[in-house]
Amino acid sequence: MVDTFPGLAPLKEQLRFGNKAEVQFDQLSNAELGYLRGLYQAAGPEMSARAAQLATLQEVMNDDGVRFEAEALEMVVPAIARYLTTNAIRGWLFTANVSGKPLPYVVTRLDYTPSSNDETGKVFVELKANAKGTITVTTFRIDANDIDKKTIPEIFAAKGFLKETPELIRVYDETVARYFDWRAQYGAQFSGRGTGFFTEDPNSSHRNTDWSRKDVVVLSTGGGTARLVNDESILTSRTSTLEVTGDILGQYLSKSAKSNRYDAENEVKESQAAIPKGLFSQLPVHAYILMFHLELHHYLWVHVDDMTPYQYQPALKQKLILPQEQTDLIDILTAEMDVLMDDIVAGKSGGTTVLCAGPAGVGKTLTAEVYSEIIKRPLYRVHSGQLGLNVAAMETALKDVLTRAQRWGAVMLIDEAD
Repeated sequence: MVDTFPGLAPLKEQLRFGNKAEVQFDQLSNAELGYLRGLYQAAGPEMSARAAQLATLQEVMNDDGVRFEAEALEMVVPAIARYLTTNAIRGWLFTANVSGKPLPYVVTRLDYTPSSNDETGKVFVELKANAKGTITVTTFRIDANDIDKKTIPEIFAAKGFLKETPELIRVYDETVARYFDWRAQYGAQFSGRGTGFFTEDPNSSHRNTDWSRKDVVVLSTGGGTARLVNDESILTSRTSTLEVTGDILGQYLSKSAKSNRYDAENEVKESQAAIPKGLFSQLPVHAYILMFHLELHHYLWVHVDDMTPYQYQPALKQKLILPQEQTDLIDILTAEMDVLMDDIVAGKSGGTTVLCAGPAGVGKTLTAEVYSEIIKRPLYRVHSGQLGLNVAAMETALKDVLTRAQRWGAVMLIDEAD
């Protein structure tokens, strides 16, 4: 890109610190944004969301709409309503950070607080989404300095949001379809690369303060992929709401009817009358799935764009060199799974336990790994040191890990069990 646009040469200095360079979008020309958008499009479907974000940013930069004066803050309210309603699809805004996911929010409230002796006037935009099992609410504030000589799209972009476009909606629909498909696959294993958000075990009776300051977690620091297991089935209090009222101007009109401090009441009423029925009423879903990290042994929220279904390799059995009787044992365990897992007595769980003993390097752990690949179930590996040092702690920890393994139908490997 620097070869095509020599003016960006200073960005190469950033590469001395790592493998990426950062620049504010408003520092790039329209041609530079178009070139960058082409690079993202050429990178394949994984980068289509980034390409859609850049396309929307280009529209923002090329917008020739009304530019506001700092004194006209209240008139921004009906202007925002008109902007969101024009060519509207669902009434959503998307986050504008190209380095992150284009997360959608529905606008649920436009409000204005007049200036007084104690504070300056402010416009409030409230947004909601169904994210990580609950309804997340975010509000950004617009003051006089934010609107000076700017259009509505530029004001939104400066706050980190973009208006919905057909391309952004298309990418969202594809992502959320994948989300609902994978979310329903309880106990399935996935390969992850990127970052996740640490969360507490929903079944835990206490908080883990060690991770309280580490919200964002790198899934794999070794350059490969992390192994994750879908554990959404343990969420008992997930919010399933996908609709809101759609009355984004009701609170403003309610206050303006009781006060003479509002000047844009008539314009806001006209904007409210122009809002199509059903607009601003669909709550978007952020495609984060509750996953258990098999190496870190922690729960994380991971976006579906950062993971893929794990590809099992049953053919690894051919590379496992073991005595014939041990190979026969693996064949029996894999061929007769339906018999081994049946309840002989009602209420008694099935399964089988194998004790592998021997010096280091003879293939004890490898046997369990190959077995999990053959039966296509996650390998849940726990070191005996993680179970605790006293009987009470060990009993509690062992119950937790065994319950988890049973819930997934996983191969449970306890290292150094003796």
